[in-house]
Amino acid sequence: MFSGMKRKREKGQAIAEYALMMVMTLVVLVTLLLFLGAFTNYGARLIGLVAWEPNPIPYDAMTLYAKD
Repeated sequence: MFSGMKRKREKGQAIAEYALMMVMTLVVLVTLLLFLGAFTNYGARLIGLVAWEPNPIPYDAMTLYAKD
């Protein structure tokens, strides 16, 4: 009697874990697509914002370097 209830609970747990993994995979893929889009459009500017140098390269020189 109780073994049937245990199997149903285990089956539900497997489905819930599968659904959770699918959602997490989707979140990671969407995040990667957003980063890819941002770096495709604004790559030189983002690198300029993140990178710090004592004598920074002018923005125009960075855009020319990025297009090569």
